[in-house]
Amino acid sequence: MSADVIPFRGNKPKPVLPWEAPHPLPWTYGNGFIWDANRRVVGSTIEKASAEWIVRCVNAQHGLPTEEAEPA
Repeated sequence: MSADVIPFRGNKPKPVLPWEAPHPLPWTYGNGFIWDANRRVVGSTIEKASAEWIVRCVNAQHGLPTEEAEPA
C-alpha cells in the first residue's frame, strides 16, 4: 500500500507572530483540504461533508458567513 505525496506549491508561509491568529478566518475548503484566509493549509479530509462541517462550525463561531465557495 502506498500513498501519493502532494508536492508543496506556492511560497513558503512566513512565520506567524505570537499575537497573530495562526489561521485567519474565513476558512474555505476544496480538493480535500481546508484553507485559511492566507491560503495556508489548516487540515485535510477525504470526505467533503466533513470539511464543509468543520468550515461552517469555525466560521459560525466567529460570526462569519457559513457558505464559502471553494477556493479558485
